[in-house]
Amino acid sequence: MKQHMIKHLTILTALAAGTTLAPAAVISWGTATAVDASATGGLQVSTAGTFVEAFNAGGGTTGTTTVNGVVFTNTDTDLLNNQWNGPGSPVIDDAWEAGGADAHYDALLSTAEYGGGGGFFTIDLGGGKLSDGQKYELQVWFVEDRSGLDGRVMHFSDASAANFADVNDQFVIGTFTADGTSQTLGLDAQGFGNAHISAYQLRAVPEASSAALIGLGGLSLILRRKR
Repeated sequence: MKQHMIKHLTILTALAAGTTLAPAAVISWGTATAVDASATGGLQVSTAGTFVEAFNAGGGTTGTTTVNGVVFTNTDTDLLNNQWNGPGSPVIDDAWEAGGADAHYDALLSTAEYGGGGGFFTIDLGGGKLSDGQKYELQVWFVEDRSGLDGRVMHFSDASAANFADVNDQFVIGTFTADGTSQTLGLDAQGFGNAHISAYQLRAVPEASSAALIGLGGLSLILRRKR
């Protein structure tokens, strides 16, 4: 699975060897949303379009985690260099755990991977499964509520560090049109020693115009049948 998550240094090495840099489409970010600590919080996991891949960072010892019907493959160091999954000392608030939260969403956000130092670097998502010209939705989480650390903010971006979303105990959804078989995700820890990521998923979604045409086609069929 590690071949699916090529780190920045690997990319630079490949470039030096004369190979092509992985594609880096521009991501259009939405507004970051606070994670929902209620029993229905798992509904925040998007089911738009068609599933491509999903990973639960830092949870590699527990198999898979399914939230809102989406299966997150658990990893320890496939995204970043280190994992954090301390049972009994979760990343999320103890108050959340005691407050009737969705147990599966809780499990998803109670682990993380970290590494790369405090500067900007990139990882590649998609593992060769993306189609050039297809529109995709990327949903990414960063949750850090350990005592004294809950003010941490991660910047998630595309290959340009300037095009970022601030995430702090939140998730954010971005969309992009693939220009290759993988997508670059930039990570930049804001004022602390290593980048962190809790989870992400990729989904193929139809272009708005395509969805409208499909809808019009269905309406036309209904009208013809009524004649």
